[in-house]
Amino acid sequence: MNMTSEQQTIVYIYLAKQGYVPAGILKFFPQENTSQFRYGNRYLLRPDAIPIDPVRIPLIEGEFNTSPRQALFNAFKDAAPDRWGRIVLSLVLGGDPDTLTDFHALIALGPHHRIGALAFGPDPVSGPAPGIMPPQNTRLLDQKDNLKIIGDYVRMVDKISDEEVDFIKDSLPVDDLFQIFIPSLSPAGGARPKALVVYDGIEWIAKFPKRGDSWDEAVIEHACMTLAAKCGVNVAQTKIVKHEDINILLVKRFDKSSDGEPLHIISGFTLNDWMEDQDWGSYQTMADSARRYGAVNMGEQIFRRMAVNICCANTDDHPKNHAFFVQRDHIVLTPAYDIVPCRFAHNAYNLALGVGTQGRAATLKNALSNVAAFGLTPSSAQNILTDITEIFADWEPHFKQCGVQSKDITRVSRIFQHILRL
Repeated sequence: MNMTSEQQTIVYIYLAKQGYVPAGILKFFPQENTSQFRYGNRYLLRPDAIPIDPVRIPLIEGEFNTSPRQALFNAFKDAAPDRWGRIVLSLVLGGDPDTLTDFHALIALGPHHRIGALAFGPDPVSGPAPGIMPPQNTRLLDQKDNLKIIGDYVRMVDKISDEEVDFIKDSLPVDDLFQIFIPSLSPAGGARPKALVVYDGIEWIAKFPKRGDSWDEAVIEHACMTLAAKCGVNVAQTKIVKHEDINILLVKRFDKSSDGEPLHIISGFTLNDWMEDQDWGSYQTMADSARRYGAVNMGEQIFRRMAVNICCANTDDHPKNHAFFVQRDHIVLTPAYDIVPCRFAHNAYNLALGVGTQGRAATLKNALSNVAAFGLTPSSAQNILTDITEIFADWEPHFKQCGVQSKDITRVSRIFQHILRL
């Protein structure tokens, strides 16, 4: 494949009860590192058509172009593998993960190994297919009995540095399990080792320990997520599965309907048209944007999410850790995910998104300084914060009940000391 000439792919989207349908054509221009998208006329005529990106790519005719040096629209970046996925792809394909273009990472996988409802194919007739990966299993297998083996593969990949990828490629396992599971390791976002799995007939994202972890992140995240649920935050369901000496966090996939059909989702980056290398705005901005695109009555949920992130010192609350379901004429806030404390104790914390008039300062005073954007009055916001802080006051018994060990309780307690100063 000539990676210096213009490339293109057909963009498919899964529509309820219809399956994958061609939505348009995406062109990538490697020399300029930009791309262009255009909806198909037949797709625009469909009464059930969903916008790929309601902000930058609304359901209208015409060509949409990215900004200069913006390789992909944010909605497509949301559908592409992040750091961990790129490492896995590079391991299979060879080469440094940083040399893999955004476009080729986007089209690499087939439809059954993706997050969300987008998929890609060579033409509008044959359906979605892997772009540069070898042929893949048509579906995820129930991996309950093989989760430990997947964990072994994950740990093997996690130990490989970028410089070793080409060298390691030729010594990869060739057994059937590895060939079946390797695509499942690629699509989930973020930098931590993950895989798409089916466990007891339910689809999950499995999150594994990472090389150099200083605490049991899986159990701590499970404890934080379930504590957030007690605080009235709509969170993704989590559970811990223990295999020998490691804990694996399973996060139930909310990008699938109750019937198992893929759902289209976009990140906070897409909703707000933010770039990764710019200021990311605030929770108030996100609430305003959500309301503008039809997410009614979501302000309180966003406020509760912000308050929980303040209390648990979750400083990794960047825009990709907030997502929205996209429907034809409105969006809906997805369940919260990736709620986990900062790993180091400080006297004060800043969140990734702005909190109030004091910027990103993670304090309750700051959280109360600008609540109108959430549709709250000062008194109703204060009542919510009072309830949440009372729940956090009893965090330790909850964490112990979730299986957090004593040494990690001690570390978390140092981090949670800031709650007393809020």
